[in-house]
Amino acid sequence: MLPHKNSYRSGSILVLVAGLAALLLSLAVAVFANSRALNEPSRSVIQESRNRIMLSSALMYLKETAILGWGSGPGDMAFGWTDVRDGKVGPRGQGRDFSGNTLPLGWKTGGAFPAPGAVLRGDMFAWEVPPYALNQDIAPNPLKLTDADASPSAWKSVIGTAISRKKSAGTYAYSTTTEDIWKRSVNQMTTEGHGTFFNRPVYDTWANFEKGSKKPVLQSMGKGWFRIYREVDGDRDGKGDPWYDTVAHAGSGTFIVTVGSGSTRGFRFWDNVTDYLNGRKVIPPSINGISNQIEPTTAKDSGLFASEAVFAQLRRSERIAWYRVQWVGSSSDGFDPGMTEVNESGVPIRNRFTPMFSGGSDDGTQKNYPNFYGGAIRWIQRLEQEPPKW
Repeated sequence: MLPHKNSYRSGSILVLVAGLAALLLSLAVAVFANSRALNEPSRSVIQESRNRIMLSSALMYLKETAILGWGSGPGDMAFGWTDVRDGKVGPRGQGRDFSGNTLPLGWKTGGAFPAPGAVLRGDMFAWEVPPYALNQDIAPNPLKLTDADASPSAWKSVIGTAISRKKSAGTYAYSTTTEDIWKRSVNQMTTEGHGTFFNRPVYDTWANFEKGSKKPVLQSMGKGWFRIYREVDGDRDGKGDPWYDTVAHAGSGTFIVTVGSGSTRGFRFWDNVTDYLNGRKVIPPSINGISNQIEPTTAKDSGLFASEAVFAQLRRSERIAWYRVQWVGSSSDGFDPGMTEVNESGVPIRNRFTPMFSGGSDDGTQKNYPNFYGGAIRWIQRLEQEPPKW
């Protein structure tokens, strides 16, 4: 019996369909391979960009905490990582004890950060609502206030404290601690301010506005981190140990800043002997091991990671860079007029770093520098390999 002509036609269609399917499969594989090849350079660019953001964040932290953040009261201001009053190790408080033995802000030599030899771990993520947050939209100011419209005590329920005022020679003088609050709450909402546009606070009450919501935004977690190691005298004596220490540096403001684009959240070690950097498990002799100053809590003890294998995988996928930086007390473009006053013992007690200056000098000349007193970063050196302590 001869095959029917429809049998030949069905076989031809099957061959054609199989060929087209194979062609589509090969094209799909080529597209996926090309996408993967393009994704790797893009991933490197994104990680390097995040590292630069982390570096900027670490430097801002060093500048801000040179004077703020170590005490609980409004007078607990410090005077730099190298105290600008006498050149000793800071940050110290406003007391006039220049012996170097008393550290009014509470940190102890040989203790946790900010003590020399210690490390700060900066796990970077966004809060749902930061303190004093304002909405991006603006609206007309509905208030039309004068001093007669609201008594100082009437603002207590709004800002948490009454405004202290004294009338002298026909004008009002406000207490130091509430002057800014009064100006912002009343003076800027007088007739001149009525109808102008203002950003609205996110929260309606002062307590919530001041506190914000510190709950992390999940999408922002695990993107990047920084660590700051504060060097000790032996790290900057110019004797070649560590390998990058070839020039002696005075002061107490040199740091190793480590930045990472990844999800290990700034932990260096998994446990007391393992860090998994570059796939290694045992820490080499050239790298300093764990200590309470370097790592008060390991990744294992933190409970933030599901397992050791998860931490190891996260470490392998990270991009890490190391920088050495130096903080100095200058707050401008390098022009530093130096100390301008000494106490009865001849110890300098004023210079442009402290808030005793606000744009001019005692001799009436203008120094033309910004009204910011957090110091400056003199230099940034990128380290081409892992330092022994970070």
